[in-house]
Amino acid sequence: MNKLIVRSLMMMVIAMTLSFCSSDDSVNAGVNVNIKNADGKLVFLEDVNGSAPIALDTAVLEGNKASLTAELKPGIYRVRVANVMSRNPILLYMDNATQIKLEMDAKNPEEYHVKGNKESEVINEVLLNQSSFFNKVEEIRAQLNGAGNDILKADSLNRLMQDYYADANENVKTVINANQDINPHANALLLNLLSPQTEGQFIVAELKKYLVKEPNSQFITSMGQRFGLGADGQPLPQPTQPSGPSGIAIGEVAPDIQQANPKGEIMSLSSLQGKYVLIDFWASWCKPCRIENPNVVRTYNKYKDKGFEIFSVSLDKSSDRWEKAIKDDGLVWDYHVSDLKAWSNEAARTYGVGSIPATFLIDPEGKVIAKNLRGPALENKLVEVLGDV
Repeated sequence: MNKLIVRSLMMMVIAMTLSFCSSDDSVNAGVNVNIKNADGKLVFLEDVNGSAPIALDTAVLEGNKASLTAELKPGIYRVRVANVMSRNPILLYMDNATQIKLEMDAKNPEEYHVKGNKESEVINEVLLNQSSFFNKVEEIRAQLNGAGNDILKADSLNRLMQDYYADANENVKTVINANQDINPHANALLLNLLSPQTEGQFIVAELKKYLVKEPNSQFITSMGQRFGLGADGQPLPQPTQPSGPSGIAIGEVAPDIQQANPKGEIMSLSSLQGKYVLIDFWASWCKPCRIENPNVVRTYNKYKDKGFEIFSVSLDKSSDRWEKAIKDDGLVWDYHVSDLKAWSNEAARTYGVGSIPATFLIDPEGKVIAKNLRGPALENKLVEVLGDV
């Protein structure tokens, strides 16, 4: 799975340009919230259609309760409680005059529950299942960090982790298949949880249907374009690669990257010409990235003597957190760079990175030969180009 995991989904929803309206008619809608252990806190109803969330209504929780209302167009909205962090964004599909009921405990924000329309309930169901998945993966990751040089144990744990990824993908697909009657925006949102590398055909098939049902949806149209589909669901004349939001296509020469390492020394991607290089965009605060790191480390150790290198670009702001994550995750390769501008990182902007982890595999001539390879997909590609070890 695109270790796009729920955090990976939240970043995509915020970072992508989400604008999906199936009608020009404004409607009155609302969310009644009941959030334990949050009395006196601010709660927001936010529009996530643009590059950053826009607060549409704000209320103070009194006796743990509040009501949020706004004139909304049909689409996806978010509820957020000030100073309550969760890897599960509270995403809701709202249309017409839908009234949503939200219940949550601020001490356990992962397990929120919504009622009001089937779309929001389906999104809620999937994200709850994803929380359980993440907990299992993080347990495996902790064991991987303690595996040391025990290659057999590490391989076994990585296979177990990939099994969990596969199960998570199947769960999302099962829910989507069982809910073809709901508004396509909800299922389109859930498609972002799937790995494009293993589930690309399923994603494209679903998007074709959604584009026919919601031809005026900018959100679904934008997703379709990323997977080579026009607004009518038919292939574009020059389809893009189904590997996520990126401005660098397979077959193009990878632009050079020159940024500083933690010591302040400038390191360049071009200095690695002649090797197969994985450009890895990540950050210390990105849970999907940290979960994937043990697999990247294992793959690096296996292929580093066969002409394989990793060039890591961090989207961190804090040098201390960046360096600590490198140490904690055992990222032993030399090429770690960042300009400490987070999402404004110049290399990320050049490469069109809209969510992380994001990877680009380049060949010895500097051409991109694959994108967003994770889990076994990365090793399978290296076996193809370098041979098995």
